[in-house]
Amino acid sequence: MNQPLRVAIVGLGSAGRRRAAAVRALPEHYELAAVCDPRGVEAPDRVPVHTDHRRMLATEPDLDVVLVCTTNDVTAQVVREALGAGKHVFCEKPAGRSTAETEDMAAVARTAPGRLAFGFNHRHHGSVRQALGLARGGELGRLLFARGVYGKSGMTGWRADPAVAGGGIFLDQGIHLLDLVRRFCGEFTEVQAMAGVPLWAATADDNVFALLRTAGGAVASVHSSATQWRHTFQLELAFSEGSLLLDGLVTGSRSYRAADGAAETLTVRRGRDTTGPVTRHTFETDDSWERELAAFARFVTDGDDDGLCGIDDALDMMRLVDRVYYAALGGTDWPGAADRQIDAVARYRSRLGRLVATAEWDRLVELGRLCLAAHDRGRTIWIAGNGGSAATAGHWATDLRNTFQGGRGLRAMALGQNISLITAAANDRGYEGVFTEEIRDALHPGDVVVAISASGNSPNILRLLEHAAEHGAHTVAVTGFDGGRAAKIAHLSVNTPSDIDDYGPVEDLHMALGHALKEHITELAARRAGGRTVTA
Repeated sequence: MNQPLRVAIVGLGSAGRRRAAAVRALPEHYELAAVCDPRGVEAPDRVPVHTDHRRMLATEPDLDVVLVCTTNDVTAQVVREALGAGKHVFCEKPAGRSTAETEDMAAVARTAPGRLAFGFNHRHHGSVRQALGLARGGELGRLLFARGVYGKSGMTGWRADPAVAGGGIFLDQGIHLLDLVRRFCGEFTEVQAMAGVPLWAATADDNVFALLRTAGGAVASVHSSATQWRHTFQLELAFSEGSLLLDGLVTGSRSYRAADGAAETLTVRRGRDTTGPVTRHTFETDDSWERELAAFARFVTDGDDDGLCGIDDALDMMRLVDRVYYAALGGTDWPGAADRQIDAVARYRSRLGRLVATAEWDRLVELGRLCLAAHDRGRTIWIAGNGGSAATAGHWATDLRNTFQGGRGLRAMALGQNISLITAAANDRGYEGVFTEEIRDALHPGDVVVAISASGNSPNILRLLEHAAEHGAHTVAVTGFDGGRAAKIAHLSVNTPSDIDDYGPVEDLHMALGHALKEHITELAARRAGGRTVTA
């Protein structure tokens, strides 16, 4: 029979003491050998007490496992040094304050002899285990959506200080709910989120609302709150052939009760209507802490992670946390953002996603009507832009010239594509007049002039819009940022509001608006023709 693993606990706050109780409940797996807390607290079981984890590691050579239950600001350091000392490490969630800290721990763990896992005890609650078994068993069919709320009333101490905690309620408690929806839904490819106005601390989130979608189309709604006046845990899972409702959670405070007052429940509905069979399961005790540590002992001795949160799992989780925070709190314009070092691709995707939601797509209806009316009268749609917007103008013109069946379309022309003409006009009359010089003898009343400009303030764009309006053309400004002057002087403005100087996502959206416009005109023409596609 294997000897119990000798354990030290670093950090004897509420989580550390709860872990100590779980260790005592598992004598076949563990023996508590030492504790460490800088406050010099009284230790359970009269074991040696240390106030410095480095000294403990140096003076307790027979330790097998270190449980890290510290404040988040020192978690990564303690984990790295315990792994470096050859110990197995079990670290309370979260896995650091940011992905960068998780990556630092992972780099040490991949070469260290000891094993590393992170504590997400909610995975091991009775309702969660039973629900996951039903979901993965397949009898309820395909998962359609998950909807979860996890909240409490209040947030104080170091958890309300992002410099120590790395975030607010979402990183402290909401991460449990996010972990559970990942286990049911799988990995998420799309993330949108918002944060409420803080109540408890100006720099820490106390309400985060996240909307996530998998590649397979399953959608999850997650609300993490520190202003939930009645403590709440609820997770609803809708499947193609039934549903699961996890309501209430057995905790030390016994305050996260189900709506009917039970401690923790799982309601299983089978079938697609209200007449299907319903089964309700009630759980009155919480052995999740013991189950998780027993699983870690098996991981240490046999290498079977048994549903634990390992290194790669923790990295995926923290990357998702960073994406939610970035989407909810606006990138770099919030305290603590410098510590949330999500990669450039994720940052860009998040910024682009926000613009997709805020761009003035509805204005394309009016623009489509203008373009089709000009086509009916034999008029031309002129499109212009500078730099990247010049390429977009050319792309728009190409697409609009192929709007109808048989490769036919609108009479659309992109300005600025003739390099000889552009350079000659710029050389002779100045760059501000390059577009008006090109269009001077070709513009007719009733034409449509579309100016694409992220800033909306390019002098040659403004002159073109003024010249076109003076000669009876309909003017359209497709802009970004605050729209600039172009949005004010054009007859129609199609804006993609965004942060000033964030050109890339704005230019991407301008291209997408062009594609949407082409499809809208095709649909509009077919509808007007009674289902027959316009061909000329």
